[in-house]
Amino acid sequence: MRIVMVSDCYPPHMGGIESQVEGLASRLASRGHRVEVLTASPGPVVDEARGEGRLLVHRHALPLPGFLPATPVLGSEAKRVIDRSDVVHVHAGVVSPFAWAGMRAAGSARKPVVVTFHCMLKGWGPALRALRPYRGDFVATAVSSRLAEEVKSHLGISQVGVVTNGVELSRWRHIAACRPRPARPSHPLQLVSAMRLMPRKRPVALVRIMSRVRKQLGAERCPRLTIYGEGAALPALKAAVRAHRVSDVITCPGRLDEAGLRLAYLRADGFVMASTLESFGIAALEARASGLPVLARAGTGLSEFITSGRDGFLAEDDDRLVDEILRCAKDPQHMSRYLEEAQVSPAVSWASSIAACEESYRRAGAD
Repeated sequence: MRIVMVSDCYPPHMGGIESQVEGLASRLASRGHRVEVLTASPGPVVDEARGEGRLLVHRHALPLPGFLPATPVLGSEAKRVIDRSDVVHVHAGVVSPFAWAGMRAAGSARKPVVVTFHCMLKGWGPALRALRPYRGDFVATAVSSRLAEEVKSHLGISQVGVVTNGVELSRWRHIAACRPRPARPSHPLQLVSAMRLMPRKRPVALVRIMSRVRKQLGAERCPRLTIYGEGAALPALKAAVRAHRVSDVITCPGRLDEAGLRLAYLRADGFVMASTLESFGIAALEARASGLPVLARAGTGLSEFITSGRDGFLAEDDDRLVDEILRCAKDPQHMSRYLEEAQVSPAVSWASSIAACEESYRRAGAD
């Protein structure tokens, strides 16, 4: 099958959409498909064999400050790529001018179209529905059941499938295998978080949550939290640590590569995050695959792989998240049960993602 993927974002630009589009493209090519990626992100052009298939990456980036992937139109070359496709797979964030331009071009060429929504809509839903950049017939999918329901509600789309984000679990599962059994929590608890440090991830809220925990437990019994990552919110995060006087329990050492994160997860007791806009939660899934229970907010895509009260806890608000961290710190048996359940591998995988992706192409009418 000749598959064209259209995405504003693609590596080396960093982020969740980028990693997922690259992962899908390379794995579909390895299964014998010819996959061509059209992207507005600058970087190297790719043309290489992948098993029985082929992967090509075409760059259509404008010379914008900060290498922003924000090309609003498709040129003639990109339209020719779409013309020779069997199906066009559009990857949409909240603001995706290049992806929507690709969708319009696919509609004009009468090609089957699949659209995967990657980001929680929240306040953007009414604007998207009013602008309707997603005109035409297409098969709608989302990266989690939670986001699928939001797309239905905000955009008035009656049927939305689920193509979950993929994680190569084998790269993380051996961490769980190295954990002593039965898994026992440290004292004080060693918590970790990893994220791209942006305001929407709420890293400062996580500092406030830990400050409240420290006030109730004192410095000696308070869990230690290490927040890994870099990004625009790093100065605000460090300022919040100073302002709340929690530098004795919170450290922010910067970004780790995958090998460094695996080692950090081996030494930790749990993963915690306060984001309310996680459409899926790749970092949380990697931690969960490593055998860490996840303490986070409800109403997000984490419910795709976390069963609250079993292998973690999904809190309705920050107050409940504070309460649950306190309970885990005070009751070692409670935390031990979470740790034991988290040693079981989550069901989400690249295999299930690829299968759902190919099924969406068949539903769209691709040959």
